[in-house]
Amino acid sequence: MKTEQLKPCPFCGGSKIHVLPPTCRPETPYDPSDRLFPIAKCFGCYVEVSGENEDYTSKSAIKAWNRRSTPTPLSEEDIKRKYLKLAIDAVNAAHKEQEIDRINNGEKAWVDLSPEEIEWHIFDHLESAFFPEDPKLLSTIRRIEDAGKGE
Repeated sequence: MKTEQLKPCPFCGGSKIHVLPPTCRPETPYDPSDRLFPIAKCFGCYVEVSGENEDYTSKSAIKAWNRRSTPTPLSEEDIKRKYLKLAIDAVNAAHKEQEIDRINNGEKAWVDLSPEEIEWHIFDHLESAFFPEDPKLLSTIRRIEDAGKGE
Protein backbone atom coordinates (compact mmCIF):
# COMPACT_ATOMS: atom_id res chain seq x y z
CA MET A 1 0.00 0.00 0.00
CA LYS A 2 1.36 3.40 -1.05
CA THR A 3 1.68 6.18 1.54
CA GLU A 4 -0.11 9.41 0.64
CA GLN A 5 2.27 12.18 -0.48
CA LEU A 6 2.42 15.41 1.51
CA LYS A 7 1.20 18.52 -0.31
CA PRO A 8 3.31 21.72 -0.22
CA CYS A 9 2.78 24.09 2.69
CA PRO A 10 -0.40 26.14 2.21
CA PHE A 11 1.19 29.10 4.00
CA CYS A 12 4.70 29.45 2.58
CA GLY A 13 4.53 27.05 -0.38
CA GLY A 14 7.54 25.16 0.98
CA SER A 15 8.20 21.48 0.44
CA LYS A 16 10.24 20.81 3.59
CA ILE A 17 7.35 19.01 5.28
CA HIS A 18 8.12 16.21 7.72
CA VAL A 19 5.86 13.90 9.69
CA LEU A 20 7.04 13.48 13.26
CA PRO A 21 5.76 10.35 15.03
CA PRO A 22 4.30 10.30 18.54
CA THR A 23 6.97 10.57 21.21
CA CYS A 24 5.42 8.15 23.69
CA ARG A 25 2.89 5.37 24.21
CA PRO A 26 -0.03 5.34 26.65
CA GLU A 27 1.82 3.03 29.05
CA THR A 28 4.96 5.21 29.34
CA PRO A 29 5.43 7.38 32.44
CA TYR A 30 4.00 10.89 32.18
CA ASP A 31 6.26 13.52 30.66
CA PRO A 32 4.73 16.89 29.68
CA SER A 33 7.05 17.16 26.69
CA ASP A 34 5.71 13.90 25.19
CA ARG A 35 2.76 13.61 22.83
CA LEU A 36 0.58 10.65 21.85
CA PHE A 37 -0.13 11.98 18.37
CA PRO A 38 1.95 12.50 15.21
CA ILE A 39 2.40 15.94 13.67
CA ALA A 40 3.07 17.13 10.15
CA LYS A 41 5.35 20.16 10.25
CA CYS A 42 6.67 22.59 7.65
CA PHE A 43 10.29 23.44 8.38
CA GLY A 44 10.04 26.50 6.13
CA CYS A 45 7.55 28.45 8.26
CA TYR A 46 7.17 26.04 11.21
CA VAL A 47 3.40 25.63 10.95
CA GLU A 48 2.23 22.22 12.12
CA VAL A 49 -0.90 20.07 12.17
CA SER A 50 -1.68 17.34 14.69
CA GLY A 51 -2.84 13.86 13.86
CA GLU A 52 -4.98 11.58 16.01
CA ASN A 53 -3.94 10.17 19.39
CA GLU A 54 -2.11 6.84 19.27
CA ASP A 55 -1.68 6.91 15.48
CA TYR A 56 1.74 5.30 15.15
CA THR A 57 1.44 5.10 11.33
CA SER A 58 1.18 8.92 11.06
CA LYS A 59 -1.58 8.60 8.44
CA SER A 60 -3.87 10.92 10.39
CA ALA A 61 -1.22 13.68 10.41
CA ILE A 62 -0.71 13.31 6.64
CA LYS A 63 -4.47 13.40 6.07
CA ALA A 64 -4.83 16.49 8.28
CA TRP A 65 -1.90 18.21 6.52
CA ASN A 66 -3.28 17.54 3.04
CA ARG A 67 -6.79 18.76 3.88
CA ARG A 68 -7.49 22.07 2.12
CA SER A 69 -10.54 24.26 1.98
CA THR A 70 -12.12 24.89 -1.39
CA PRO A 71 -11.41 28.47 -2.44
CA THR A 72 -14.52 30.56 -2.92
CA PRO A 73 -14.65 32.04 -6.44
CA LEU A 74 -14.78 35.82 -6.63
CA SER A 75 -18.12 37.33 -7.61
CA GLU A 76 -18.24 40.03 -10.28
CA GLU A 77 -18.94 42.53 -7.49
CA ASP A 78 -15.78 41.39 -5.63
CA ILE A 79 -13.76 41.75 -8.82
CA LYS A 80 -15.18 45.22 -9.48
CA ARG A 81 -14.25 46.18 -5.92
CA LYS A 82 -10.74 44.79 -6.38
CA TYR A 83 -10.36 46.59 -9.75
CA LEU A 84 -11.54 49.88 -8.24
CA LYS A 85 -9.19 49.48 -5.26
CA LEU A 86 -6.29 48.91 -7.66
CA ALA A 87 -7.25 52.07 -9.54
CA ILE A 88 -7.42 54.07 -6.32
CA ASP A 89 -4.12 52.61 -5.13
CA ALA A 90 -2.58 53.45 -8.52
CA VAL A 91 -3.60 57.08 -8.26
CA ASN A 92 -2.41 57.34 -4.65
CA ALA A 93 0.92 55.61 -5.39
CA ALA A 94 1.56 57.71 -8.47
CA HIS A 95 0.63 60.86 -6.60
CA LYS A 96 2.94 60.14 -3.66
CA GLU A 97 5.88 59.06 -5.79
CA GLN A 98 5.74 61.61 -8.55
CA GLU A 99 4.04 64.83 -7.46
CA ILE A 100 7.15 66.52 -6.04
CA ASP A 101 9.34 65.29 -8.92
CA ARG A 102 6.83 66.53 -11.48
CA ILE A 103 6.74 70.02 -9.99
CA ASN A 104 10.54 70.14 -9.51
CA ASN A 105 11.00 69.16 -13.16
CA GLY A 106 8.67 71.91 -14.34
CA GLU A 107 5.93 69.45 -15.32
CA LYS A 108 2.23 69.78 -14.60
CA ALA A 109 0.95 68.96 -11.13
CA TRP A 110 -1.61 66.16 -10.95
CA VAL A 111 -4.45 68.62 -10.51
CA ASP A 112 -3.46 70.21 -13.83
CA LEU A 113 -3.42 66.97 -15.86
CA SER A 114 -6.15 66.24 -18.38
CA PRO A 115 -8.46 63.25 -17.76
CA GLU A 116 -6.67 61.38 -20.58
CA GLU A 117 -3.26 61.92 -18.95
CA ILE A 118 -4.59 60.74 -15.58
CA GLU A 119 -6.18 57.69 -17.26
CA TRP A 120 -2.82 56.85 -18.85
CA HIS A 121 -1.06 56.97 -15.47
CA ILE A 122 -3.76 54.80 -13.88
CA PHE A 123 -3.61 52.25 -16.70
CA ASP A 124 0.19 52.17 -16.57
CA HIS A 125 0.13 51.36 -12.85
CA LEU A 126 -2.72 48.85 -13.16
CA GLU A 127 -0.94 47.05 -15.97
CA SER A 128 2.11 46.51 -13.79
CA ALA A 129 -0.11 45.44 -10.87
CA PHE A 130 -1.76 42.73 -13.00
CA PHE A 131 1.39 41.15 -14.43
CA PRO A 132 2.08 38.31 -14.25
CA GLU A 133 -1.51 38.12 -15.46
CA ASP A 134 -4.31 36.45 -13.57
CA PRO A 135 -6.29 35.13 -16.57
CA LYS A 136 -9.58 34.61 -14.69
CA LEU A 137 -9.47 38.07 -13.15
CA LEU A 138 -8.54 39.77 -16.42
CA SER A 139 -11.23 37.95 -18.44
CA THR A 140 -13.86 38.95 -15.88
CA ILE A 141 -12.63 42.55 -15.91
CA ARG A 142 -12.83 42.59 -19.72
CA ARG A 143 -16.42 41.25 -19.53
CA ILE A 144 -17.30 44.00 -17.07
CA GLU A 145 -15.67 46.64 -19.28
CA ASP A 146 -17.43 45.30 -22.40
CA ALA A 147 -20.77 45.31 -20.59
CA GLY A 148 -20.18 48.94 -19.65
CA LYS A 149 -19.55 49.92 -23.28
CA GLY A 150 -23.01 48.70 -24.27
CA GLU A 151 -24.76 51.06 -21.84
